[in-house]
Amino acid sequence: MNTFGASEAVRAIASFDGPNAERDIQRWFRTQAWAKLVPHPFEFDLSFLKPDGVGTYTGKQSALLPHEVFHTLYTYGPELFHHLFVGRPGNLLHWWQETYRTNPEFVDNHPVCKETPADYNVPIGVHGDDTGIFDHDKALCVSWNSVAVQHQTIDNRILFGTLSLTKMVPGLTLHEFYRVFVWSLNALSTGKFPYGDHNGKLFDQNYYPDKAANAGKQLAGGFVGAWSEFRGFPIYCNL
Repeated sequence: MNTFGASEAVRAIASFDGPNAERDIQRWFRTQAWAKLVPHPFEFDLSFLKPDGVGTYTGKQSALLPHEVFHTLYTYGPELFHHLFVGRPGNLLHWWQETYRTNPEFVDNHPVCKETPADYNVPIGVHGDDTGIFDHDKALCVSWNSVAVQHQTIDNRILFGTLSLTKMVPGLTLHEFYRVFVWSLNALSTGKFPYGDHNGKLFDQNYYPDKAANAGKQLAGGFVGAWSEFRGFPIYCNL
């Protein structure tokens, strides 16, 4: 998107107001030419603290699944896929060769490296940190990217999801949140769509039929993602 297009997009989003603003933004988004590059957010249950801090409730949370973003970029924006994840021809092979030179045990013991050729193996870094929202509230923001290519942070971090710190049930909410993230990263490491969700429930014609139709199919022509590093996670994340 060029600068003019970005400015127009910001003005369009800012024009939505009122009780149906979120619905209108979603409708607008789906009319944009670049909408296919971003999959529909995955909605799942999380445990939250009640507003008064006494007791808990189950609410809905949304996230952009890494394995689905990997697929949509490869399918609808192959040039962007290579720009963000692969780099120039031979870059992935070079990255793994250099990693092996400095840390052979990591490569030898990495389960994905044993199954996938280096030139199809995208090393994935994940990042988490607090960000301010309003008043004294903060949110955990979790993102990921290929560490085989170098771009400015704003240009290569891909959002997984955000989570309000004030709503987290200690020892529970974050665990549930990360189970979804790990499930998607595991699917990314196989290079194939999963057959079921993070709880092991199988997709079928009544439960995410679109995901059931893709189950077992390749995400990105044989490319996979292999976890390679953590960055910036606060101590409470307890990964």
